[in-house]
Amino acid sequence: MFKKLALLFCLFFLWVPVPGAQAHKIYLKNGKVVSATVIIEDDTLVRYEKYGGMIALLRSDIERIEYDRQPARPVTASAPAAGGSGQGKTEKQESGQDLVPVLRQAIQPGTPIEEANMATLAVESALGSGSGFFISSHGDIVTNRHVVKVTEEMKAESLGQFNAAKRRLTQAKTSLVAEKNRYLMAKDSYYSKKGAYRRAKKDPNISSARLQSVHQSLQSDYAHLQRWKQDYEKRAEEYKKAKQVVRKAKGKYDAFIQGMQGRRFYKVILADKTEFDAYLVKVSQNYDLALLRLKGYTTPYLRPRNIVTVSQGATVFAIGNPVGFRNSISSGVYSAKREDHIQTSAEISPGNSGGPLITADGKVIGVNTKKMIGKGYEGIGFALDIELVFQEFAEFLPKKGE
Repeated sequence: MFKKLALLFCLFFLWVPVPGAQAHKIYLKNGKVVSATVIIEDDTLVRYEKYGGMIALLRSDIERIEYDRQPARPVTASAPAAGGSGQGKTEKQESGQDLVPVLRQAIQPGTPIEEANMATLAVESALGSGSGFFISSHGDIVTNRHVVKVTEEMKAESLGQFNAAKRRLTQAKTSLVAEKNRYLMAKDSYYSKKGAYRRAKKDPNISSARLQSVHQSLQSDYAHLQRWKQDYEKRAEEYKKAKQVVRKAKGKYDAFIQGMQGRRFYKVILADKTEFDAYLVKVSQNYDLALLRLKGYTTPYLRPRNIVTVSQGATVFAIGNPVGFRNSISSGVYSAKREDHIQTSAEISPGNSGGPLITADGKVIGVNTKKMIGKGYEGIGFALDIELVFQEFAEFLPKKGE
């Protein structure tokens, strides 16, 4: 990911918190008041986000909750009013509404592929932007683990780059120490030569021509030592600055990792560009999968299809948000099943991670996860088998067909 010291730190400055304009207040029976940007209410518990994590309160300990605005309420472009363009107007959708007709009116899907695209969304986190899709009508969202969490592979790669930077700094320091020793030896030699010159000036047997030659040599040596000293001091200062950069970047990286570990809420952007805050339900420990949830809404969703019912060479489609192009669709063929992965020639670009791989009937067979690039071929795409989603998140998802 990073090959030069100057590029080492691009990951560590991506932390841009999702803005939250809410100032909700929870009034406790003991007289205390809690302010929070996000509140989730259950039957017996009320959870609120604080310091990157979730804190739970018993509902019996709460007197009342006052919302600055209703939770999870999105803002979206309104439909044009009769006789007007509607340009620049927005409307707020009520919490708990059915999003299917809203999205259907905005997208107006005419094919199974467009229907599937309606259920696909973008997921934004401090790591960047990825994709996801609804897998149930209750707002359950599937995405990749690496879209919402720093994986061990990411940590290993970043720490590997830090260690490489440290090694380069150590080599630079060793070189500077050796150069300083050479400089000091040359300086001692210069002053020995200068002392000999002063003594020679008192010797009547030394010719003036000889003295002139030695004097010119001393002047040349002195000029050389001055240039050497300036060059050494310049590179020593560069080393000092580089060391500070690495130390500060490591501190920011550690803070970034700590913040990501406790993060529970992520911005999701639907096909009509409406934005919501979805919360993290579970991260798979076995696969590159994560489950989010948009609570309180009825949503469009993709129905699964077992890969064994798909013939090799059948046309498939990858939906996602490559390099920021929302809800883009690329096509290819189903190439092969490779253990838990489905191999495809459909283009899976950065930003497509977590999006669905679907068949021509609009059913999902896999979760786009990676692309292999090598000499002699442009790229082979892979998606995790959709069956793994229901295997990993069985306790949170309706049974297939329900």
